[in-house]
Amino acid sequence: MPRPPVRLLLCAVVALVLAGCSGGGEATEPTSVGTPDETGVLRVTGTDTLRWDPAALEAPAGEITFELTCEERVNHNLVVEVDGERTMVAECGPGDTAEGTLDLDPGEYPFVCTIPGHEASMRGTLTVD
Repeated sequence: MPRPPVRLLLCAVVALVLAGCSGGGEATEPTSVGTPDETGVLRVTGTDTLRWDPAALEAPAGEITFELTCEERVNHNLVVEVDGERTMVAECGPGDTAEGTLDLDPGEYPFVCTIPGHEASMRGTLTVD
């Protein structure tokens, strides 16, 4: 059986690598939804790859306590948009955790990280019932 040319193999490897890369800074669709834990705290992680984990959050209306954890290499902040106004909820450095609270009525609220260069890929949605 003849062996394929080296160029063909190299092109196939490059195509597979490129197919596995995420799309240029666009936010990804959430794969899970974060809800408050048994203590009522809504936990979210800012990853070193500039993503939210999870990117979709749900909580009951009223005072919501957020816990923001930053992975080991990058700092983040958690900013929630309410009626066109941005409210800083928490901010932490690499490897740290910070808490903040916000009183919200039912609705959908975008949240972002406003650290320069993070916002394009760090967008999520908080649904308040």
